[in-house]
Amino acid sequence: MLKLAIVDDEFIVRLGIKSMTNWESHNISIVGEASNGRDALKMCRNLKPDIVLTDIKMPVMDGLEFLRQLREDDPYVKVVILSCYNDFEYVREALRLGAIDYLLKPTMTSDDVIQLINRIKTNIEKENRLENNLASNDNNHKIKKQNVLLELLSGMYEVQYPLEKLKALGVDLSNENLAVFALKPDNLHLIPSICNKQDATLMYAAISNIIDDSLSTRQEPLYIHDNNGYFTVIYRCDEKVSYKNIYSEVYNFCMHIRNIIKKYLNISVSIGIGDLQATQMNLAKASSNAQNALEMRFFEGSGSIILYQHKRNTSGELPSISELNGKYPLLKYAVSGDITSFIESISDIKKELKNAPTVKQARNFLLEIMFNLFNEFNQITGINDQSIDSIYDYIINSDTLDAACDFICDRMQDLVGNDVFTNENNKIINSIKLNIRQHYNKDLNLDLIASKYNISKNYLCHLFKKTTGETYLSYLTAVRMEKAKELLLKTNMKTYEIAEMVGIPNPRYFSRLFKKSVGMLPTDFKNFNESTGDCSANSVSC
Repeated sequence: MLKLAIVDDEFIVRLGIKSMTNWESHNISIVGEASNGRDALKMCRNLKPDIVLTDIKMPVMDGLEFLRQLREDDPYVKVVILSCYNDFEYVREALRLGAIDYLLKPTMTSDDVIQLINRIKTNIEKENRLENNLASNDNNHKIKKQNVLLELLSGMYEVQYPLEKLKALGVDLSNENLAVFALKPDNLHLIPSICNKQDATLMYAAISNIIDDSLSTRQEPLYIHDNNGYFTVIYRCDEKVSYKNIYSEVYNFCMHIRNIIKKYLNISVSIGIGDLQATQMNLAKASSNAQNALEMRFFEGSGSIILYQHKRNTSGELPSISELNGKYPLLKYAVSGDITSFIESISDIKKELKNAPTVKQARNFLLEIMFNLFNEFNQITGINDQSIDSIYDYIINSDTLDAACDFICDRMQDLVGNDVFTNENNKIINSIKLNIRQHYNKDLNLDLIASKYNISKNYLCHLFKKTTGETYLSYLTAVRMEKAKELLLKTNMKTYEIAEMVGIPNPRYFSRLFKKSVGMLPTDFKNFNESTGDCSANSVSC
């Protein structure tokens, strides 16, 4: 139903037009009326009528000024002028301003008004149908174009095949200076407004519109949005422009899109720029390079714009995991509740990981360090926490090293804030258990350990049993047997060598302890597990 508004300073005229017919039977709804141009302008801004009938001579604001301002607000609204015989010059000015017709108030009949409104309504409906058909055709053309671009950029087809299809769609890529860049939202799982698939679809549609609008002012938009969330854009530069100028132009355009998305959607995106002087024959490679460049946001951080490099430049070498564990005693800080030192060490490890040659290697290092840390932490503190699964998933899914490390610090902060964990006696016992796990191969004299904490040996034994449910000696023996099983399964060392390695220099005593703990002698344990092919330390238990 189309919306009609009536503007006239004479109440009787407004009433007459409203009551001259059942407007709803003509598919017309009278949505408002006003007695002057100023009120009419406010009304139209709120109600958005399709058709406006307006007088010319009115108080406060006349019909001409109303029409002038209304056309600035809405150039598509249809305006009909109501005039008197001596208003001809005004009518001519109104038509110049965009009014589509006029009616003479002294002689107009209800049939005149109804016929004119119906004629305007018919024209509006034709315009809407034409606009919908054009939009549908444009949309179909856009979909076809994006499907062919996907074929071209995927590299799965002979290049000539999609290029011919693009030419048929009116797209010429013979330019020698083609740049390709890939864009993707950062850490999508951290965006509060993205709660489900529908939210993500709306977000991607909004990003598409921004890319469309930004490109349309420069050139025909050529981009795809694939199932992995990448927007891959082909940007055509002037063939006579130097490489340096191409880089500057493309970088500034990427920065413009990134900033617009941040401003209007409050979403951080990173962009990877592939080859800057690609041709239509190697666009697939340029697209792949753009996505490889974008992957480097793991090191560079959210909101980065990264130019592809064949080999990543690093400031140093990546230490081994054992070296990292030695330099940054995360377990010690975690067990003691020193969260400040823990966070500082994570920050330092993050700097070290930025020297990794690939994102995959940096992720794997971080995963291994965290798996060992939380596994040991849970065993020492007795806090039955399943954090390791969530941390593993988080490191795998985080687009940036910063996000992964922030999550690790937050999770550990939650754990050390646990009431059981913060108890001072528990802290002492956790520290002793850490010492055992790290120095099980040494002579762990109870007198020395007790003196370190300024408590008696007897009180230490009592406190250990009360806190853990087992004696100090049984815990020490369990740790040593655990390490002995690992050595038996993973090395070819002799039993006496393993006994020495776990802090029990007497091989016979070691064998007795091992049988009591595991249920069989060390050699039998090794032979049994080799015959079953099970190389896990927990494969046999008593």
